[in-house]
Amino acid sequence: MRFKIVFVALVFAVFSGMAARGEDLPATIEDPSFLPDWLPAFPSSTGERTDIRPPAPQPPADPVLQRLIGTLVEGDFPINGWEDKGGGLLTDPIWFAQYRRGDGAQLVLAQWALPRQPGAQHTTFQITDVLVIPPLRNDAQLAFFCRAAQPSVTRKILAVVMPNPSQEWWRDIQQAWAVDLGTGRISPIPPTGIECANESWGD
Repeated sequence: MRFKIVFVALVFAVFSGMAARGEDLPATIEDPSFLPDWLPAFPSSTGERTDIRPPAPQPPADPVLQRLIGTLVEGDFPINGWEDKGGGLLTDPIWFAQYRRGDGAQLVLAQWALPRQPGAQHTTFQITDVLVIPPLRNDAQLAFFCRAAQPSVTRKILAVVMPNPSQEWWRDIQQAWAVDLGTGRISPIPPTGIECANESWGD
């Protein structure tokens, strides 16, 4: 009861402030866009506790790295401040390149393989997206061959995992991203249900 009284008082204060500033009032309080950041989550009509705001988007990548999108790459591609850790094929024509910074941060480039020109020594790639991952824990690693509980032919998954050499598939997933095979763009996805292959299994 006390929570309801406090919540009503807070909403009234918000409405009063909006009216004083000449702002339009929302048609319904079910639209959370008008609520300030300091309001807490509250029970929904079904009795479940829900967040009144969507999760914050990922911070944008370094502008210098962001400008790499669209760049054509042929052969080695050094990036100042980052160590090239190699790369590989996700599924034709999408490849990845992995870099590591001195503080442990990871950089992933999604690359689209273009048709090789006659006489060219290397395949030309176009960078379609960049992903910067903050420094990982010492016992975590980035895995590129992952799958979801519901397989999809339109995306490939990479994830930060807690590896266990005694397991063929790792399911302790900390973060996960999907690479769209139609666009080459990278987007975060929930880690629930993701598992990643232990590439050293059976060696």
